[in-house]
Amino acid sequence: VHETGALTSWWSQRPRRNPAGIGVTGDTKPARPIGGAWAQHGAVWEEGCSFASWADHAVPAHVGRLLAYATAPGNRTPSQRALILGAMTVRTLPAQYHGCAPTLAGLEGTWAVPGKGYADKLAAIMTALRGTHE
Repeated sequence: VHETGALTSWWSQRPRRNPAGIGVTGDTKPARPIGGAWAQHGAVWEEGCSFASWADHAVPAHVGRLLAYATAPGNRTPSQRALILGAMTVRTLPAQYHGCAPTLAGLEGTWAVPGKGYADKLAAIMTALRGTHE
């Protein structure tokens, strides 16, 4: 909800299916770059990952990436390790970020850059969503 404007952002739409902005840097090029992950947006190419499907590609990559942030390598279950391995084939993650966010506060300045107030925004959205479904 926060990252994509409730799935209205360009990156979250098909054919990109990238709701968390994996690999989205804001970098643009006038012609298709060689190498890397890019998507054409009108007359320019924007850097970022795209996923072939929600269920088999986008969701596992996003969950795996969040698991990498949330869990220390030595504390992962086999299922978590498999999701993280798949996510790291899409875009690697520096070693210092693995396990850095066991709580939402750990995402500030790591997942979200600069991220000031990011954890509070996510918590407020969660609280609002829970209130609408109780």
